Amino acid sequence: IKKQNTLSLVVTGKEKPDVIKKLGKAFGITVHKGKIYLAEGMVRRVSIIDLKKGTIEEPEGSKIPRGALSYPVNVALDDDDNIYVADTGRREIVVYDAEGKFKTAIGKDFGPKSKITDVKIYKGKLFALDLGKNVVRVLDRATGEQQTEFGNTQQKPENNLALPGNFIMDEDGNLYITNVGSNK
Repeated sequence: IKKQNTLSLVVTGKEKPDVIKKLGKAFGITVHKGKIYLAEGMVRRVSIIDLKKGTIEEPEGSKIPRGALSYPVNVALDDDDNIYVADTGRREIVVYDAEGKFKTAIGKDFGPKSKITDVKIYKGKLFALDLGKNVVRVLDRATGEQQTEFGNTQQKPENNLALPGNFIMDEDGNLYITNVGSNK
């Protein structure tokens, strides 16, 4: 096996010889209910790794034109097991249901400069990190409608986001954002 840059090989399976599946360049990773979800931008997919079953799959809905991914960079899941994919190529959040079927895409109305790079879910709200507009958008998870945004204000420009790349959220809903443009 050739040595790969970043995460490129995953070994699964117990009853038969190890199955090696090549993975693309993984940007985002999350774990949900014992499965690992990888956003692999360069190969235009999200891989779902089930270590118990020894399988690596993709959402079925990503194989149809409306659900096809362009450059997925991060992924999140809600309590209903819906999959939310931040896709910088589409400039949208692509949503699949628990079975992997395409549900909807959110974000076309954010404008041409918008570039969603990360998503999180907290108490019925969908948080979308927008690198292009330097804001965090707070959306209604069910409808996709924007409720508010923060991170770019005229009142205190020194506190504005500048090239926010990723964020995490703790169990209390506090956000921690990588803010590359201002080194904060």
